[in-house]
Amino acid sequence: MLLAYGGAMAAVELETLEDNIACVTLNRPKLLNAIDGSLIDAMDHALDVLSNGEFRVAILTGAGRGFCAGADLSGTGEPWTKPATGSTTPAFKTSYDAQVRLADQLTRLYELPIPVIAAVNGAAVGGGLAFALHCDIRIASEHARFSSAFIKAGFSSMDMGTSYLLPKIVGAGVARELMLTGRIIDAAEAYRIKLVHEVVASDTLMTAAVGMARSILENNAYGV
Repeated sequence: MLLAYGGAMAAVELETLEDNIACVTLNRPKLLNAIDGSLIDAMDHALDVLSNGEFRVAILTGAGRGFCAGADLSGTGEPWTKPATGSTTPAFKTSYDAQVRLADQLTRLYELPIPVIAAVNGAAVGGGLAFALHCDIRIASEHARFSSAFIKAGFSSMDMGTSYLLPKIVGAGVARELMLTGRIIDAAEAYRIKLVHEVVASDTLMTAAVGMARSILENNAYGV
């Protein structure tokens, strides 16, 4: 089964890999799967499916050479929220509401009743890092790169849960340094600081993710 959400060029695809295992693919590869309104809308639909009990494990990955490059700053994507016709809402309020919408979606991902494995195939930056952090397990390809990036974009006060989850995963000191500098780290460093559980060759990433999913299923006869 392959379900596509988000218009003619599906922004998110949901596929059944095996019985009880779903794969959700962020699918805006030309922009490294950057987040726009179409991707948020499509991800909401995918989360609806993952919440209905059909699957017991899900894998989240990105199409092409990126996992998710964070917010789409190209000016070509759909807006995250659509103000009502004739709305006089100030631009800053619209921007704030948009960020809250993504934060709420990430909370939905974190609170799914099934475990989610992030198969990080490339850049996971800003909101892309947040997507990975909200998954239960992270496996990275050797080409994966990570950065909080929010400090560089001026969004340090709205970091999509990164300031909450990153210290829990890598420790407070390391998390503060990564968030305050916004520097990019490679897969090897991500493994060293325990941001990811495993680093594999790019052509074996999905094999490793499916293997992890099978291991979870073997020990999870009644779901979570």
